Amino acid sequence: MTVEKLREEANAMERLAHKHILKLVGTYTLKRSDLYILLYPAAVCDLSRFLEDVDDIRTGSYSDREDAFKRLHVLGLKEIGSIEDLAQLGSASQSAAAVSRTTTALGFLQQTLGCITEALAYVHEKDIRHRDLKPKNILLSPGRVYLADFGIARDVRES
Repeated sequence: MTVEKLREEANAMERLAHKHILKLVGTYTLKRSDLYILLYPAAVCDLSRFLEDVDDIRTGSYSDREDAFKRLHVLGLKEIGSIEDLAQLGSASQSAAAVSRTTTALGFLQQTLGCITEALAYVHEKDIRHRDLKPKNILLSPGRVYLADFGIARDVRES
């Protein structure tokens, strides 16, 4: 990326302070042509890798079972779960549902969708359009979801 594009990304991220958006810590240069962006926090994996892990485990076609289960464990997930489990949780008491839902990969995925929707609504409120929303730009940490990569985002305040 050019330095100008990275500066645009940093400028967009400076205006965003939300629990589901990576935080811009700072920028620095080593040479005139190299701009580095420091973001916080680090993530376990992105949503694309998570979905591949879940699919591979469910179908038994994983290339590295140990790595897939390790990522799920680091995210605080105990099992994959099923759609039927989530439907049953919907009819159970909310406190019991919250405990069970957060320990399954499908429950975590369900929560992820709500978090990303909340983050995207906030970004739009700030008159910024992400323009590159995809699973690789959604980062996952234990109990947290972050929207990332504002490289082609646009400020639409003047539009």
